[in-house]
Amino acid sequence: MNLKDRLNGLDSLRALAILLVLIFHYQVVVSHERLFGFLSTTGWMGVDLFFVLSGYLMAEAFKEGDGIRGFYERRLRRILPAMLLVLLIFYALAPFVFLPFETKIFSDTVIGTLLFAPNLVFWRENDYFGELAFTPFLHYWSLGVELQYHLVFPFLVL
Repeated sequence: MNLKDRLNGLDSLRALAILLVLIFHYQVVVSHERLFGFLSTTGWMGVDLFFVLSGYLMAEAFKEGDGIRGFYERRLRRILPAMLLVLLIFYALAPFVFLPFETKIFSDTVIGTLLFAPNLVFWRENDYFGELAFTPFLHYWSLGVELQYHLVFPFLVL
């Protein structure tokens, strides 16, 4: 079985991870403790599942002989277009959406996202559930963790 066939088999696990994250965020919005209290950890389980799948994909890419460069090229081709589109849209809308004092936070998050380190920016500023101003890139924290792992792991393997 080739890599593409094995990746197609992971779609159900990806769907489960997405569902867990959505349930978690729905619970946060609804916040009806008796009905949704047991769901308070599903988002973290979903993110962990994404991280495990990502590690598996990295190992499979090396096993298939694509090497570090091939792996990075595929990841960047998959991630960059959508990420850059979201950045451009919000950057164009920022003057109409943010108050002047909020533009500093927004600018820091744009720079952090472009450097694949938004998690470090948010960690420095506050925590994930802290009282932040409108931050359209907060969801990129997990992408930052994943990409930083992808930068370090191949060199540990070598």
